[in-house]
Amino acid sequence: MTSNEIATIVDDEAKSLEISRAAGLSKLHEHTRAKAEAFEYAEFVTSTGMCPDIFRGKPKDATVAILRGAMLGFDPDASLEALFVIHGKVGMYARAKYAVAMSRGATMYEVEASDASVTWAGTKPGDDQVQSVTWTIERAQKAKYTSNQKYQTNPQQMLRAKCQSELADLLTPGALLGLIDEVDRDVRPPVKVKSERIRTGTSGLGDALGINTDDVPDVSGHASVEMATKDQLATIHASFQSKEEGLAYLTDVVGREIASTQDLTRDEAAKVVDELAKVNEPGNGGEPA
Repeated sequence: MTSNEIATIVDDEAKSLEISRAAGLSKLHEHTRAKAEAFEYAEFVTSTGMCPDIFRGKPKDATVAILRGAMLGFDPDASLEALFVIHGKVGMYARAKYAVAMSRGATMYEVEASDASVTWAGTKPGDDQVQSVTWTIERAQKAKYTSNQKYQTNPQQMLRAKCQSELADLLTPGALLGLIDEVDRDVRPPVKVKSERIRTGTSGLGDALGINTDDVPDVSGHASVEMATKDQLATIHASFQSKEEGLAYLTDVVGREIASTQDLTRDEAAKVVDELAKVNEPGNGGEPA
């Protein structure tokens, strides 16, 4: 190999490295702009009555959901309806996972359903091999999901949601990678970290969130959630005669499935305590509705 050939190879490698570096910086700039725009919108929407309760007053959590939803094709408001942030992780409701899987070209359909067992099946995009998922009451009990009162009042719906969620994960793992289930129990409280300050003021939310990238933004530093205090939990525990009754009430008040009082955030617990106080006012009967 001549010196000219070696020089050409070195020059080509340097050019390739420079192209990769430029692409990486461009993606970083787009990411930063998108994060700022998402946070600007989140600050507004989380202060309104149109925001889901779990995000109200939490613009950083809403920012995480908006960014992750944008990567999946959701607009900001749809992202807040489809996703949630708890224990420092992003989760997605079963109905939204189903929608994402179908939009990616997967097929999903119900095979059989009863109050005791539900089975769903489907195929990956471009693949004819059928995969199936079955959830039974026994399986839900083993996973400790049945503490949720809805497994007694509407078991078929709950088992169907579990099938949809698990099957969507199997068929479109790339799109749903890292998203937890709404009733995942094996998550742990986050370690508190110092969040960076996000600059606001740029425009073009739509363009900023329409980034064409396979990378999910790393914004976990904004996902810290304060969980319910001991005093709040003590008040809640003292208000119910049974665990099932309490969890059903919490689910109705908070607006999402609560499998344990330990899942409550501080703001959610405060809302529950306020509702209990209203119930216990003279003339209200003294029992949660």
